[in-house]
This record gives sequence, C-alpha cells and structure tokens, in this order.
Amino acid sequence: MELSTARQRLRDRLEDESVTDAKLDTYLNDASQELGRSFDWPWLLREFQLPLRTSETLDDATLTQDSRVVTLSTAADSTPFGHTLLIDGRVLRCTNVESSATKIHIEYPWPDASGTHDITVLCDELALPRGVRKIRQVLLYDGSASPVEICYEQGGDLRFNDISSTGRPILFGFYRRDRLPAPVTGPSAVDSGAGSGPDGVHLYWQTYWDPKTGGESRLSPSDGVTVSDNTVNITPDTRQDLGVRHYRSKAGGSTPHFLGEQTSPTAVFNDSFADEYLGAPTTLEGAQPYLRFWPPPDKVYQVGVRAVVLPPELQDDTDPLPVPEEDVPTLLLGAESIALRAVKEWAAASDTRAQFLRAIADMRGRHAVNRTGPIQLGKRSPRRRPIVLTTAS
Repeated sequence: MELSTARQRLRDRLEDESVTDAKLDTYLNDASQELGRSFDWPWLLREFQLPLRTSETLDDATLTQDSRVVTLSTAADSTPFGHTLLIDGRVLRCTNVESSATKIHIEYPWPDASGTHDITVLCDELALPRGVRKIRQVLLYDGSASPVEICYEQGGDLRFNDISSTGRPILFGFYRRDRLPAPVTGPSAVDSGAGSGPDGVHLYWQTYWDPKTGGESRLSPSDGVTVSDNTVNITPDTRQDLGVRHYRSKAGGSTPHFLGEQTSPTAVFNDSFADEYLGAPTTLEGAQPYLRFWPPPDKVYQVGVRAVVLPPELQDDTDPLPVPEEDVPTLLLGAESIALRAVKEWAAASDTRAQFLRAIADMRGRHAVNRTGPIQLGKRSPRRRPIVLTTAS
C-alpha cells in the first residue's frame, strides 16, 4: 500500500476530513518508527557490501609544538578528514583539511618538540546508513567467495587494542560520529537545452562524501530548475579533499533521492535521468553509525554486513508502507492512537493504543525469526547472535 492510500484510510478512521496531509504523514511515520523498534522484523533486515581499504602514509609532515596545524610536504590526494592518525606513537583525529589540502588540523596541539614526521592515516572504519538498529553479522571476504565471520567487541570499544600493526581484521566495534561538514552553498543546476533527461520542476542537493569510509555530510541548500526533457548540468560546491554525492527531487516534489556521486568532483555532473531511475529517498540528519575494525586492514577487503534497520521515512505519495500488506491495519491502529492523543481524546486514544499493542504481540508471534535475545554485557558475542546497538538519531 502506498502512502497516499494509507493517508486516506487513516483520515476515514478518524472521520475528520479537516486533518491535513502533513499531520497524517507525521502520525503514520511515528507509528511506523514505534513498530519498527518493537521487534526485529524480517522485512527490516538489510545486507550491505562495503570495501574496507588500507591505511595510507603522509610523508615528511611538519608539526609545530603547541600547534594544531600540520603542514604536509605535498597535497593529500585523499581525505584524512575525520580519520585516525598515527604520529610518532600518538593517536589523534584529523579535524579539518584546509582548502589547499597541504595543511591539516589535529584535535589537540602537538605536545612534543617541533619536527618532521611520517603520518599514518588509518582506514579502519566504515560508515553505515542512518537507521541501522542492530548488527546481526559481519563477514570478511579475503579474496574468495568463502567469508570469515568477524566477532563483535562488546561495547564497541577497541581503544585499548594496539593499532600500530595491520593484519586481517578479527574484531569490530560500533560507535556514532558527527557527520562531515555540509556544503555551504550547494550545487548550481542549469538546463543544458540539449540531450534528454528530467522533465518538470526539480530540486537539487549535494553532500560531501568520504569515498574511503562512506561517511557523508548533511544535505546542502537546494537549487531549483525547470527543465523540459533535457540534460541538466550540475556544478557542485567542492572541497579538494572530499567527494560529492548528488540528490534530486522527482518532478514537483521536495524529497531528495540519490542521483549519483563523484569521487573527484572537478567536472560538471550531467543529469540525464528520468524520475523512475532515481534512487531511494534520503534522510541525512543526525549522527552517522560506524563500524571500526581491529587490527587495521593490511589490504583491501570486502565486508558484508547483515543488519536490522529502522523503517524509512514516508514522504512521497507513492512511497510504499514499510510493512507487509497483512500488517497495514496494525500500522493504522498505531497512527490512529497517536492522532487521538494529539486532539486529547484520551479515552479513545488509550483504547486504540491497547489494540495496537495487542496487534504488535500478534505480529511478533507470526514473524518471529530469532528468539536468542541480545548479547549479555561483558561477554564477547558467539557466532550468529544478534548484537544490540544504539540507533543513530
């Protein structure tokens, strides 16, 4: 069932035609999120395949005592932004890269004597999509189709492990991190007047993106363009040290959908895609969940992640509800109870919520796929045991 149909059914249940679409969407989304958090529903299981890359070295960097600024001998050809740095036995974060990419900032002033050092930029982290709620399994592919399962370090804390040596990762942890800095001005979209592509009024956004970890910023301000089945030329707001991801609305819409990406955004991006070829709707707010691996990888590996995610936000009329068709009445019950609370119909809201909770219990019985429960604190995970993680918000 699509959002537009669910919206009308909810309006019919409330017997109130004056309720706005925006309020109904809020009620449906709130109920969807509550339902999604209540159990590990099989339709919210997702699998991701991600590349885990090797560390890099920045040779002959100059550090000055009591200064956060590090001067590189040559411009960094890939971003160290946000990465862990090893400098003469010290472990620091890179907190910024200047526009020339020959100067970077570290998280605290260099405490030792001024001098020249080689810097190891660790690539031991992978960003996960927003909304990952639990990790069920992490597999490592080492040059063959037969993967090795990696164990979870309880609490996700790998800070006490030696990270000066590399190897095949055997442990992973989970944490959340602020997103990369967002573009200030956003892209410039222009109708080329030629070719073929989108048709109608469209909005364009961009983000900054770390191709090594998959870390991504929030969305930029949007730029709108009216186009008549022509290619749109997009000039992004660029940083030398980060890639760019492009997003576009459907004709007449306001929801960003993934469009494409540029590892080195030095050229114009050409949008020749009709609406039906756009990616999924995107929400890029809140902190981003990451996996950290130990030991840091000694070569490029493929990582397979099986995770339980939260339901996506419903935005467009044609968005499908994130539950099986037979469970749509349960979602509508939850939305109805929220709507009744909003207008202070306390008795009706309480009765409807009780029905909602009973319906969830019935769903759990029908859809149960794992009864092992979460990992106990203080114990390393056995194989194929679900891992309870904090949801990035």
